[in-house]
Amino acid sequence: MSNEEASQNIGQEVVFEILSNPVKRSILRILGERGEVSFTELKTELKTSTGNLYYNLDGMAGFVTKNEKRKYMLTEKGLKLYRFMIDEDARVRSMLMEKKGFLAYIEKYVLPVLVPENIVAVLYNEKTLSLIVLVAAFLGGLVSSVATYRAIFMLDQLFLPASMQLLGIAIYLIGVAMLVGVIELAQRILGGHTKWSLEYIAAVFVATLPLSLFNLLESLLPLDVFILNILFRIIQISAMGLLTATLSVFRGLPKDRAFICVFGAYYSSFMLSLGLQRMLP
Repeated sequence: MSNEEASQNIGQEVVFEILSNPVKRSILRILGERGEVSFTELKTELKTSTGNLYYNLDGMAGFVTKNEKRKYMLTEKGLKLYRFMIDEDARVRSMLMEKKGFLAYIEKYVLPVLVPENIVAVLYNEKTLSLIVLVAAFLGGLVSSVATYRAIFMLDQLFLPASMQLLGIAIYLIGVAMLVGVIELAQRILGGHTKWSLEYIAAVFVATLPLSLFNLLESLLPLDVFILNILFRIIQISAMGLLTATLSVFRGLPKDRAFICVFGAYYSSFMLSLGLQRMLP
């Protein structure tokens, strides 16, 4: 084992020890909520002995420090651990909270449809299947961009003149790259995993596939423009749900944070597509 790996293991052990120790968790919570606290205030709040408090503070070295006023405060690493603890506590409470009535109905019947984790999870650790799905979704996007006058751009579409139909391929590829970039940036900010995989990329392409299929369907069905717009928004919702499930399965984000990432990508798609559409003849 290298020195770096050994150091990382020691760091993890300290984190686990802090989070599993009621006194240390209380210290973390108090300092996280108040910013800076004196030794006496901590001792009074925790109702513990001087020796026990010193012992626990020493065990939090690197996470707790003293400022120029000789008061205790969290280091940057301590603040990160405090936020993690708060988030995990909220997640556990949410899991244990019994939902009744309308909320229970939404969680049981509606949420699995809007955010189909079971569908996305089929690709998990399935590299061969993911490669097949990735190629199929990629080809679907290319065909849709060439065969119609609409190019998929991120989570939206652009209307192209007949003379620029082949430009749809470039717009589609750039749009997918930008979609992945925006989502990746947002999910890292919100605490998602950073590991890339073939399965993850395949799931992202699958999420854009409904938009591509809608383009092909739209060119075949002579429907009213108003109806088509409504259908497209429904398809957008399904794509956003698939992306939310993708971030939940492959990036370990809670569904609410995953949706925030996807909504940011959707808003970016909307604004950028408006700008690009105005630039096209």
